[in-house]
Amino acid sequence: MEESLKASIRIVTVLLATLAVATFVITPWIAAQNSNFHNAPASAKQMKNPYEAQPPEAGKSLYHLRCARCHGENGEGSGNIPPLAQEKIKAATPGELFWFITQGDVNNGMPSWATLPQRQRWLIVNYAKTLGLPQSVRANSKPAAPEKSARLSAPPPRAPFTDYRYEKPGQSRKITLKDLPAPFATPSAPNGPKVVARPEGAWPQVPAGFKVEEYIAGLDGPRMIRTAPNGDFFVSESKIGDIRVFRGITTSGKAEQMAVFASGLNRPFGINFYPPGPNPQWVYVGNTDSIVRFPYQSGDLQARGPAEHIADVPGGDSHWTRDIQFSPDGKKMFVSVGSASNVDDPDVTPGEKNRADVLELNPDGSEMRVFAYGIRNCVGLALNSKTGELWCSVNERDGLGDNLVPDYIAGGWLLRLDMVVHGQPSGPAARRKTSRAERQSHYPRRDFASA
Repeated sequence: MEESLKASIRIVTVLLATLAVATFVITPWIAAQNSNFHNAPASAKQMKNPYEAQPPEAGKSLYHLRCARCHGENGEGSGNIPPLAQEKIKAATPGELFWFITQGDVNNGMPSWATLPQRQRWLIVNYAKTLGLPQSVRANSKPAAPEKSARLSAPPPRAPFTDYRYEKPGQSRKITLKDLPAPFATPSAPNGPKVVARPEGAWPQVPAGFKVEEYIAGLDGPRMIRTAPNGDFFVSESKIGDIRVFRGITTSGKAEQMAVFASGLNRPFGINFYPPGPNPQWVYVGNTDSIVRFPYQSGDLQARGPAEHIADVPGGDSHWTRDIQFSPDGKKMFVSVGSASNVDDPDVTPGEKNRADVLELNPDGSEMRVFAYGIRNCVGLALNSKTGELWCSVNERDGLGDNLVPDYIAGGWLLRLDMVVHGQPSGPAARRKTSRAERQSHYPRRDFASA
């Protein structure tokens, strides 16, 4: 009996020690999970929904009025706003969601709904938790009929700002610092896009001598087009995880051939061909959380083999697109990674590590480092075909009111010297692992204004 008791004590002691270690390891993980969901306090997680027995449809009209313009009618997200199917949102408890919509996060574009009656907030939570099946929704949904907009009678915007009614091909407008309004001069108004049937006569306007025709229809969320050296068009369908290839143009302006090059990807966006030149051997694809590549020979309509994992990159929330470019000599690969938030500082926010920047890697995925930072969301990367300089188009911060902050295109020496241009707070100089002089030896200085 005594030996059995001693054995039991030893087992309990080991279990307690194991539990202590597990608690030590898991507790920071739980804290990280909570911090990822807008730092909701532990008390929010335990909140009980007094209206959970109400049918979810009871909150549909409230969701439509308060949430759909940003998050989409079916929770599919819009622009840089993540879908409600995103894992961290699905994992949040109703209490955490209730706390968040009550608290709001103005800096990240989320208003506080504290003035709404408590019952309405809970009904919104009920309905939002039922969303998040984008594939079935896509399969069964049809665009709504065109809507007449009351905004058509709105007065013209104050120059130099404009809206779609006054935009014409070839026109340009110069916006200077003195033209910008003060922050919060107007309320920040989310107004995300909503897909409707194309109104009659709505068509892209182009300069004289050009014509726009419909090349292909019926794609599901196409986001990026890259042209292969042989002239094929590679298109990323980010929502469904496909890369498609289109070849040729018929006399009626349609594609001669179409094929799925690769599928089963995780929100693919960027596409590029390696090595640079007329005979690439690989097609690189930027998933939202990784870089992969497929074996390729010019003219292939399907990948010659499975995806090869090259590198992990920060993935997930908010700005999820990852574009890819290679240096002209093929020695370096550049990957754009947008911020996980609106204005959080990467140096004090763990979730922003290696985000709001352009990463540099070797083509095999090794030696990752930050090439340029302070760039809130560099969506598209491109190389100057004459100088080889790297450029990017940047989505700027939200939540400051109308006409702030202007989006911009930056490149040349601005990116090369890791300078901060408008966006995310910059990190210390120690984040740069090579000096500016070393960088300039690879990329000769050019005048930004004339590049």
